[in-house]
Amino acid sequence: MIGIEKNDSITPETVDVVTFDRFWSSSRYATIVDGFDLKSRVQNAFDEMESYGGFAFFLECSSDGIFLGSMAVFKDPWFRSKGRKNVACFGLVTVRDAQVLCKLLESTIPLIQDKNVAALRGPVNPPRLLLGYGVQESGFDLPMLAGTSFDPPGYAGFYSELEGKGYFVSKDVYYNMTMDNDKAEEYISTLDVDRSLTIINPSFDQLGDLPAKVADLMNRNLGYRPDYQEADASRLAEYAQEFATIPGGASLLSFVVDDDMLVGVLIMMPDWFELGREKAFSSIVLDIAILDAPYQGSRRFLSLAEHCIRTFRALGNIYCEFASISENVRAMLSLVKHDCGCITRSFSVYEMRV
Repeated sequence: MIGIEKNDSITPETVDVVTFDRFWSSSRYATIVDGFDLKSRVQNAFDEMESYGGFAFFLECSSDGIFLGSMAVFKDPWFRSKGRKNVACFGLVTVRDAQVLCKLLESTIPLIQDKNVAALRGPVNPPRLLLGYGVQESGFDLPMLAGTSFDPPGYAGFYSELEGKGYFVSKDVYYNMTMDNDKAEEYISTLDVDRSLTIINPSFDQLGDLPAKVADLMNRNLGYRPDYQEADASRLAEYAQEFATIPGGASLLSFVVDDDMLVGVLIMMPDWFELGREKAFSSIVLDIAILDAPYQGSRRFLSLAEHCIRTFRALGNIYCEFASISENVRAMLSLVKHDCGCITRSFSVYEMRV
């Protein structure tokens, strides 16, 4: 385990609430991305939560002064789980073994019992757009990608051990997948695809009421995800300006319109880790791909897949992963079924009662 020496004779004894600086100094996330200092971005994510009425605690487990693990437990005011607002999260987990994980999780309960919280879910790693959610269960041979969790292989076993003991009440599974562009195009060409909708890219100088329309669209349709963040117009406008600084950034934000009405959105994230190291991005994550309820259906959805393929090629055939696909979303997983894509990584998010 990163930063922790395995010693079976050491039993976790003490869990303390510590400062963020103390927590970060021992966390594996402090050095998880080579050449990219995440500290200020992670701390800003927690500061924003607290400024909007949330909370955050940082826990450290030790025995006789020997560090065994750490974890954050927090309430993100924007986080939603299956439509619920009163759910807290744990994340940024560094542990030696399942015993330490159990000790840390048990220690979160007294901290949140008086916070009007009904459940605890995780791992969720703020900021999610950098560090993702879910414990990684496959794809360990692939490079780390911004927006996607990255864990040592043993971590999934720690959660499974607690799951086997009935520690969690539920588990949700997510997948990342890649698409074979040539095979997908060939497959789509055999179908009666509805291409009646128009797909446009934004003008960053004239966003107008677009962020508000996008936020409304996302909030009406993101409930298919077990875990998501509620969208907000001002936050989306700030996020869009980050794309404005990237060469080709406008092509990563696409909006689907029917005449003048916004009916869909595709948000592709560049690899912020590459950009943070002042490199041109060579990888992206397709994070949001939704159509409004009256427009949903495979015939229209496949036209979005065609648009993605054109975008990838225009950017030089960069590597793309479709991320955070719930195991219940058949539209995306059908591409795997038809040999047009493959699952690259899988993740699990666990829930426990408070």
